[in-house]
Amino acid sequence: MQDGKQTFLELIIGILFCSGLFSIPGFFWEGNRSSYFLGLALGVAVAISMVVSMYRSIDRSLEMSEKDATSYTKKKVLFRVLIMVVAIFIVITNLETFHYLGALVGILSLKFSAYLQPLTHKFIFKFTEKGR
Repeated sequence: MQDGKQTFLELIIGILFCSGLFSIPGFFWEGNRSSYFLGLALGVAVAISMVVSMYRSIDRSLEMSEKDATSYTKKKVLFRVLIMVVAIFIVITNLETFHYLGALVGILSLKFSAYLQPLTHKFIFKFTEKGR
C-alpha cells in the first residue's frame, strides 16, 4: 500500500496548495474577510477528512472479501457525504461566521487536488528522487 500512502500525501499537499491559491481572493474580498477564510478553513478540513476516510476505507476494504468490501465501501461513501452535508448545514446556519463560497471552494479543493495529483507527483518525485 506504499503507492496509496504516497497518493494520500500528494492529495493532502494538493489540497493545501489549492487552499493557498483560493485564499488569495479572500484578501480582496469586500465583505467580511474573516468569514471567507473561516469558510475556506472549514472546507479544507472537510476535504482533508474525506481524503483520510477514503484512504482508510480503501486500505481496510482490500483485506475483506468482495461482498464485504462492497458494502463497507458504500457505507464509507455515505459517511463522507454525511460529513459534507453536516459542514454545509453548519455554514448555512452560521452565515455570519462562515462564508458559503469559501466553504464550497475548500470542499472542492479535493477535486482540484485530484486533478493536480500527477503534477504534484512529478514535483515530489523531482525533489525526493523517489516515486512509483
